[in-house]
Amino acid sequence: MQRPFGFWTAVSMVVGFMIGAGIYVLPSDLSQFGWTSVAGWIIAGAGVMTIARVIAELHIKYPKEPSALTISGDVLGLLAVRLIAWSYWFGILVAAAILALAAADYLIFLVSDAGADNWLKPIVATLILSSVVVLNLRGVKGVGRFQVATTVLKLLPLAIVISIVAYLALAMPATYTQTQSEPFMVSLLTPALGVTFFAVLGFEGASLVAQRVSDPERNVVRATMFGLSFVLLLYFLVSTGIVLATPADELRGASAPVATFVSNHAG
Repeated sequence: MQRPFGFWTAVSMVVGFMIGAGIYVLPSDLSQFGWTSVAGWIIAGAGVMTIARVIAELHIKYPKEPSALTISGDVLGLLAVRLIAWSYWFGILVAAAILALAAADYLIFLVSDAGADNWLKPIVATLILSSVVVLNLRGVKGVGRFQVATTVLKLLPLAIVISIVAYLALAMPATYTQTQSEPFMVSLLTPALGVTFFAVLGFEGASLVAQRVSDPERNVVRATMFGLSFVLLLYFLVSTGIVLATPADELRGASAPVATFVSNHAG
């Protein structure tokens, strides 16, 4: 069996799976929670790191298994793994629609007033999904290269956001107090966790393609933990920076909150 994916491609699977619609649209949803969202990221991060460690240990124990799903089947039985696989597949179908629509939102944002046409968004989203389907049909090597390339592209705008957040913290720290973000409230922690956990889904990306990863008991484990740690730090800085530096009323309902934040502070 061919194993064309090395460590960095496996990392890109984790990072690419995780960085999707979540970080680009969730600042709008988290704006109502203010400082509670900060606690939400910390707790969600600790929880998902624990789950990821369990998956990593399973690949160390079962290095020849092609994915985390087959490991589940060996332990829980055929019926259980079929239910897990089908529910996971259904979740990916739903997530694919959300991702495509979010991407369409940002593309339309770049075309000024084009967002006023309600028919344009579903058409653009459908074209995006169709293009990805065609790419997948062409073979696994092309998918690996595409994953690495798009992961780098997704990181570029987030790097810009972090640069702006750092600049505001050093040169204009009052920005984070003038917005008067909501204080931490225990009653808001559960709904905030629901939003943050949605954003960290996808950390299992490398374990799903273990059969294509060289030296999986080493590379899948390292890629999962490294990729997850990197994305959690990135999410925390980007989301917290946007939420605390932008008035909640301005973020709430924004279809492209990252673009709104960059526009406000960098033109």
